[in-house]
Amino acid sequence: MLHLLPDLLRTLWALVLRECPGRTLLSRASSARAAVADHLWLVAAVLLRPILGGPGPFERRCFSRALRLDPPSHRVEVRELATATVNGGKDVLRATLWLPSGVKGPLPTVIIRNPYGSPYRTDWGQVLLAERGYAVLLQDTRGRFGSDGDFVPVEHEREDGLATVRWAREQPWCSGRVGVFGVSYLGLTAWAAVGACGEGELQAAVPVATTARV
Repeated sequence: MLHLLPDLLRTLWALVLRECPGRTLLSRASSARAAVADHLWLVAAVLLRPILGGPGPFERRCFSRALRLDPPSHRVEVRELATATVNGGKDVLRATLWLPSGVKGPLPTVIIRNPYGSPYRTDWGQVLLAERGYAVLLQDTRGRFGSDGDFVPVEHEREDGLATVRWAREQPWCSGRVGVFGVSYLGLTAWAAVGACGEGELQAAVPVATTARV
């Protein structure tokens, strides 16, 4: 939790202490107060998760407030499944599927391809999206954790991204509208899928803090 403190201090410095042409001290103080409130909601979410043993309604509401989002619309259910086969059918890519509980599909689908594991401990965006009505496929990249094969950074991401998108579009829970999302290396896998897919196979892509060279 202490790692949040430097971010808060930098925010307060930028909003209050640093010169901000065109903004009054009252305006900067108001923004600083809002930033402190956002961080306090985030701290509450961080503290509640271990107490509750995982994501719960109170923790998720606090997290949403920290991001200035509306409260979650749905609880989330998770399935573990085998997805696309790659490398000439030799390797199976495995994933967790995050769905809004009680919602009948098919649903718009977001694919997040991840080499870092931790689908239950780290929110790569899968919970945030699923509790707002999306199906989210959080997949281990080739050779990582549950997926077969050998992990070679970057090398297989276009091929595997394309195979995953095409596999997802054929599933009963997918409406045929598919987007890719990710931060850092996960963003690179999103770009790779964009580069490999044909016209109409992807409807959205949101790569964050990543390279566009794949």
